[in-house]
Amino acid sequence: MLARCKLMNDLGFIINDKKSHSNPTRELQFLGFVINSNQMEVRLPTDKVESILKLCRRLLAQTRPTIQSVAQVIGKFVSCFPAVPLGPLYYRNLEIAKDVQLKENTGNFQAKMPLTDEAKAELQWWILNLLASPFTPHRFQQPLKASSSRQSGTLS
Repeated sequence: MLARCKLMNDLGFIINDKKSHSNPTRELQFLGFVINSNQMEVRLPTDKVESILKLCRRLLAQTRPTIQSVAQVIGKFVSCFPAVPLGPLYYRNLEIAKDVQLKENTGNFQAKMPLTDEAKAELQWWILNLLASPFTPHRFQQPLKASSSRQSGTLS
């Protein structure tokens, strides 16, 4: 490992020791996701789930949240899509309501907006599905391995 780090430094690459793993690992946190190569899954870390739940509940508790706070929640949802496969189906009404209000308020993100029933239902979906036990993360399939078997003529 030391020889690899030295080589990388000699080639001009800067190694960040805090972000580097000197030992092989099957699970690590990368770009806001927990990646597990043993189970072939991508999931959200607990702190990110708690943050999203807190924002959803705060938004639902307000009668007229600011457009900016709605946009913040939408941004959190979109950032979760790689780990929440059905997520893209449950944010569009919130996005549409935000866009309509932003146009009516000539781009003022500090303006207040009402939440439609559909938007509230989408927020509830996120709350229920991020808390669901067990939360089903996105799983990747193991790649097929091809073998050339002249007798069977099939892939295994």
